[in-house]
Amino acid sequence: MKRIIAIALVCACVLLVCTSCKKGEEYPEKDAYNVTMKVVIEGIGEYIFPPDVKEMTVTIPYDGVSRKVYLSAYQYYDHPNKTFRESWFEPPFEGRDVFKEGMLYEPPGGLRKSKEENIIDEEGVYAYTCYVSTTSQSMEFRFIALHIVVEENRR
Repeated sequence: MKRIIAIALVCACVLLVCTSCKKGEEYPEKDAYNVTMKVVIEGIGEYIFPPDVKEMTVTIPYDGVSRKVYLSAYQYYDHPNKTFRESWFEPPFEGRDVFKEGMLYEPPGGLRKSKEENIIDEEGVYAYTCYVSTTSQSMEFRFIALHIVVEENRR
């Protein structure tokens, strides 16, 4: 009798393991997700970068005002949880799941150079770049560029 119970338990365990393996194949759990990124130019507007958009160009008139450019939020584009897909989260700039930013500036007729701060304060062409670090465990690697042309308003 003990032998029959032992065989039945082993069969039940094997059946349980096999059915759980099949479930995992049908519904694979993703470790990292694509993100939508929202970039802001203070006083000008927001620019949304869904996963299929890598670059945008915007032209704004020079008005003498210094404007900060920054990543304001992100959301998980393809996360199975609706809350993560529809909510905007504040971007982390420290730790493992981190965003990195940078800015290049080219004055009219000048040489392109890196800027320490992401500030638009002169006429010329700016390239704001941002990417998800390769160390991220919850987000797929992603690189975006917002090209900003600041030109004198000629009327």
